[in-house]
Amino acid sequence: MNNYKVLIVDDDQNFRYAAREMLPWKKYNFVIAAEAVNGKQALDLMHQERFDLVVTDMSMPLMNGVELIRAAKKEFPDVLFVALSAYDDFEFVKESLKCGAEDYILKYEMEEAKTEQVIAEMKNKLLQMLKEKERRQFIMHKENFFIEGFLKSIVEGKEYSRE
Repeated sequence: MNNYKVLIVDDDQNFRYAAREMLPWKKYNFVIAAEAVNGKQALDLMHQERFDLVVTDMSMPLMNGVELIRAAKKEFPDVLFVALSAYDDFEFVKESLKCGAEDYILKYEMEEAKTEQVIAEMKNKLLQMLKEKERRQFIMHKENFFIEGFLKSIVEGKEYSRE
């Protein structure tokens, strides 16, 4: 089974540590691949390495979480985002969800079952995305096979059959 790569983005070292060490990442085949202290650094890392999930704080210097999600979703539409907030700021959370975040975690709830539920949901979404991608590739392969057969029949002057 493949591991999914996680990028943790938070300007607070203690919360990066807590997010890395206190959450059941391995249980759901996630591995913490990198950490960043702000959205700008995270975006730079995303240009260097492919991540499956980004867990980002909302309030950070240089580039906040909403700005990161907005910018990254344009370039990396298949990456999932979870917003991380130290306070229940509805506007920040609402804006992050509008920009493409899948869910959010309040920092003071990190030890509770909701956090594990969010991680499990992200794994399920990644699995669904992989299945859909494989399905599209299969359909494209099948269509290409039929097109090649059709073109070959034209070149050879034979009647084409999909069989």
